Amino acid sequence: MIGNGYTVGSFSYVIFLFLICGVLILQIDARGYKAKGKRKEQKVSRFIGWMHLVLGAVLFIVKLFI
Repeated sequence: MIGNGYTVGSFSYVIFLFLICGVLILQIDARGYKAKGKRKEQKVSRFIGWMHLVLGAVLFIVKLFI
């Protein structure tokens, strides 16, 4: 939030979505691909899931200091 007034922004929602999507990708997609024996798809979904979690955490830290 920029300024001293009351504002409603979507930054917090973006952080929430990054974190939730990252967890869901790791829990549902990666495990599903592992059970089906699709190694390449599992690696890609794990990479995307972890990137979502890292981006969400970085944005959360940035939001704390803004």
